[in-house]
Amino acid sequence: MSSSKQKLSRSHMQILRMKQIASSYFHAKKMIDCRERALSDSHSSGGESIYTRFVARVNKVFSNLDDMDRTIINNDFYYEDYQYWYTKYFSASTYYRLRNKAIKNFLSLYNRECRKA
Repeated sequence: MSSSKQKLSRSHMQILRMKQIASSYFHAKKMIDCRERALSDSHSSGGESIYTRFVARVNKVFSNLDDMDRTIINNDFYYEDYQYWYTKYFSASTYYRLRNKAIKNFLSLYNRECRKA
C-alpha cells in the first residue's frame, strides 16, 4: 500500500475514533444524569461509576489541549452545529492541517490517560 493511502487510512481511523469518543462522552453524560436522579430519589450513594471516570478523563484531556486544538475538537466532534464553521477563521487547507494536529494531540493525551487508569 502506498504511503498516501496509509496516511489517509490512518487519518480516517483517527476521525472515526474521535467520533466514537464523542458519542461515548454524550452517552456517559446521559447515564450520569440518570444515575444522579435515581440516587437522589433513593437517597443512597454508590461508588464512582465507569461513566463518571470516562467523562472526567475526557474533560482532563480537554483541559490539557491548547485553545486552538480545543476549539477545533469541540466544533468538529462535540458541538457539530455548523459543518463549515471554520470558514470564518481559516482556509480549507489550514483548517485540515490544524484539525489533523488537534486530533493527534487529543488522541495522544487520551491514550496516555487510558494507560494511567
